[in-house]
Amino acid sequence: NDPAQHSIALSLFFSPLGVLTRWRISRYNRLIAGFPIGTFISNMLGCALSGSLGQLLAGNPGPRERIVLQSLIRGFAGSLSSVSALVVEVLAGTDPILFRFDGFTYAACTIFWGMVIGFIVSTTLDWTEKSAVAGAADAATDVVGSGDRNLTALFFFLHY
Repeated sequence: NDPAQHSIALSLFFSPLGVLTRWRISRYNRLIAGFPIGTFISNMLGCALSGSLGQLLAGNPGPRERIVLQSLIRGFAGSLSSVSALVVEVLAGTDPILFRFDGFTYAACTIFWGMVIGFIVSTTLDWTEKSAVAGAADAATDVVGSGDRNLTALFFFLHY
């Protein structure tokens, strides 16, 4: 009945699903020469999923919901997005002798769009909360509290 053991077990359950999803999406890597679009899509989906679920975690869910959300982030999204695949693709797309720097373009696009997705995820929650607030005092409280959620989204982007 230890929550840590439940979290680990569920993470191990969700991990193969992330790996299989990444493997199926990787078949699109050949569509654009010099840009592994399948790996890019997998990484962006993992980033968006981690950020979205992280926003739900920031809302202080119950203990069971927290275990499931953490397990989805660690297991499925963690297996879907991978730093090792990013490094392999960047190194495969870079050859300074032939002046081929597609890997750097891929890395810059991945970092840029990952940050855009993190920004969108964090501001969407802020926007929906602010639109539901009726009083100006409550709106000021939401603006102050939004910094924690933005840091959470940044953390999950950096986790990727």
